[in-house]
This record gives sequence, structure tokens and C-alpha cells, in this order.
Amino acid sequence: MVLLKSLSDSYIINGNGSTRTAAQISAPSNANDYTWDAQSAVVADKLYLFGGNSGDYRKIARLESCTIVELTVKLNNDFAYRHAALASADNSQALICFGNISPYKYCDIFDGSTVVTTFTTTYSHRNGGLGYYNGQPTTVGSSSQNGFGKVETLSQNGWTSLADHPMQVFYLLQFLINIKKRARPSPGRPEKWRYAPDRWL
Repeated sequence: MVLLKSLSDSYIINGNGSTRTAAQISAPSNANDYTWDAQSAVVADKLYLFGGNSGDYRKIARLESCTIVELTVKLNNDFAYRHAALASADNSQALICFGNISPYKYCDIFDGSTVVTTFTTTYSHRNGGLGYYNGQPTTVGSSSQNGFGKVETLSQNGWTSLADHPMQVFYLLQFLINIKKRARPSPGRPEKWRYAPDRWL
């Protein structure tokens, strides 16, 4: 299922990707408030939507069948746009980071019922995204100047800086997940890099 900013444009792709059909998604008041710039993650096998650039910036919603249901629990921080969400490896919680309030370093954790605020990053990673590197949540770059090229990874003790990326990137490249070698960039697509200890290849 693909949820789009306009719920009426959402659709379902069949298993082999050959066809797609319209998805009838409903939400409170049939509003698009829940998908506009929201970020999603799967927690305990349920899809959650975090924040969004309409209405309450701290809202959490869950997809139940084909209905979006807003939860009473709220995020502790504002996440209107340019934030990121990442499910934990065991599917038990989601990490939501880099909301719309300067300096864009804060993170919340949601476990399906409660929200806690966790470690902040050293640098801004607005638009930096989140992915996994060596099994740890990792973020690369920022649309804020102090985070250009900065790479940080999260452990149980907090965020740790890794070697700066050689490009002044402000977007999440695809190297965070399952990249084994550097590949030639395709036209119109970002260049891929591989991280080795203390350097980028």
C-alpha cells in the first residue's frame, strides 16, 4: 500500500508489482492532515504516522485496516516536516528525530503506547534521514549548514560522530542500508558510497 499526501490518491500494488488499484483510506473528517509531511514506521506490526505539516505537529496516528486513527498519546516534540522515523530492528519501537524546531537535533522514542525523549545529536540532521549502519541507527548530512557532511550513529550511550562524508551532503544517501560497494552514479540519482572504519570509499 502506498499512502500519499492526498489520501484519495493512495493505492495498493499487487505482490508482483504488475498492477495497482485505488485504496479507499479514511481518516477523521476525511482530512489529509495525517499524511502531509508525516513520517512512518512499523511498530509491533502496525503502521504508525508521526507528526506532519498540518494540524497538531505532535500527533501520532495508526493505520487500522483502511482507516487512519489518531492516538491520544502525543510526541514530546514538534515534528512538522523534514524529520525522520525509523523502526527498531526488533519492531518494538520507533525512533523519531530532527523536527522543525531549531537546532533540529532532538529525538523521541515511541513503543506503541508511550513516548519518551532520548539523546540529541551533536549536529543538526534536518532532512538527513535515518537508516541502519552496523545495526545502529545512523544519520548523514543535513539541510542546516552545521550538519553538512556530518555522520552520527546511535548506541545505548548516545550519538557518536563518525568520519565526515566527503561530499557536503544534506540528504540521506542509499548507502545506509545494504550497500556493499561504491557504484557509479546513475543520471539524476545520488552517488553511493561505502563507509569503512574512519573513512568513506
